Amino acid sequence: MKKWRTIAVSMLSLVLLAGCSGAKPESTVEAFFTAGHKLDTDAMVATALSSVRPLSAKTVELPLDESNAYLLDYFQTNAEKMSYEVTDTAVEDDRAVVTVDVKYVDGAPLIKATINSVLMKMSPSEFSSTEEMEEVNQIFADTMREQMENVSETYVETTLKIDLVKEGNKWYITEIGNEMMDAVMSGFMLLSDDLFYPFQVVGDAMLPTLESGDQLVLINLPEVDRFDIVVFPAPAGTEEEYVKRIIGLPGDEITYFQDELYINGVKVEEHYLEALKKDADQTLTSDFNLFSLTGEATVPEEMYFVLGDNRNVSKDSRVFGFIKASQIEGFIPAEQTEGPSDLGIWPLNKIGIVPENDAEE
Repeated sequence: MKKWRTIAVSMLSLVLLAGCSGAKPESTVEAFFTAGHKLDTDAMVATALSSVRPLSAKTVELPLDESNAYLLDYFQTNAEKMSYEVTDTAVEDDRAVVTVDVKYVDGAPLIKATINSVLMKMSPSEFSSTEEMEEVNQIFADTMREQMENVSETYVETTLKIDLVKEGNKWYITEIGNEMMDAVMSGFMLLSDDLFYPFQVVGDAMLPTLESGDQLVLINLPEVDRFDIVVFPAPAGTEEEYVKRIIGLPGDEITYFQDELYINGVKVEEHYLEALKKDADQTLTSDFNLFSLTGEATVPEEMYFVLGDNRNVSKDSRVFGFIKASQIEGFIPAEQTEGPSDLGIWPLNKIGIVPENDAEE
C-alpha cells in the first residue's frame, strides 16, 4: 500500500508540474513569472520544453545556500516586487513568440558596492581560511545591510521576446535564458558576466606576485586605485591582454630615482617588490620621470600609468604610455596582492584566495 501511495504522489507531482505550462502561449509565460515571484525554481523549469529542462535547471539554479541566506532573502524580496505585462502574442503553427514588458529591481549597484566594500575591509588571510567562512559570510551580510542605506533602489524596465513551441495541447518555453532570469534575480545573471572577468596570466612580467599560468577571476568595478592589478588589451592591437599594476593616477607626477618611487615628490614604498629587490643583482627600476617618457608632466585625466612588477622584463607604460580607464577589463585590489597568491571570487559564497599549488602552470 505504501508503494502505491508513493507512486500516486509522484504522478500527482508530475501532473502539477505539467500544469505549469498552458493551453495558450501567454499562459505558459505567465506561469513562469508567477513562479518567479516566489523563486520557485521547479515551477519555472516546468514551463520549459522537456528536452531543454536539464539545461534550464542549471540556468535557474540559485548559487545560494544556508551560509548566505541574506542574499536569498534579498532576491526573494526583489522577486516579489517584479511586475510584468504580456503585450503581444504571435502564433504560427506550433511555434509562438510572446512579448512581455518587465520591470524589476536592479540589484547591480548594491551587489557591486557590497563586494567592493568587503574587499577593501578584508585582508588575504581572512579570505584564505575555510574555517572562517562563516565569519566572512557575516561580514558580507553586515556590509550589504550597510550599503542598503547608501544605495538607492532603482528599477530596470525591459521588453522580452520569449519563444515557445507546442507539444501536444500545451505550450512550452524553448529556452529559459539569462534575460528571463535577470527579471527574477534582480539582474544578477548578467551582472555576474559583467562583474567577474576570468583571466590566465601569460609571461613573467608580474613575478613574483603572479606567475605564468595563474588562473584569476578579476573584478570589473568602476573605480580602481593605486597599486591595484589590472587587465587590459595589449596596446599593439593584437588579441593579447596585459596584466600590470597601477602606479600613477590622474594628476600624479611620477619619478623613479635610485630604484625608489616618488609620487608628487613624496617617496612611496612598493612592498610587493621587496623579494625581487632582495634577490636582484642589478637595479630593478631605472631612473626616469614622467615627462621624459611621455612628454606629460602629470598623468592625464581618465588615464593611468602602469608597470609590471618584474621591471626588467615588463613591457608597460614606459614603452606604450598611459592606458585609458575605459580599457580596464578587471582588477584585483592592491590589498589582496601582498605576496604571491591569486584572488578567486566566484561564487559569492566561496570568496577566497586560491592557493598557488592549485593554479595551473
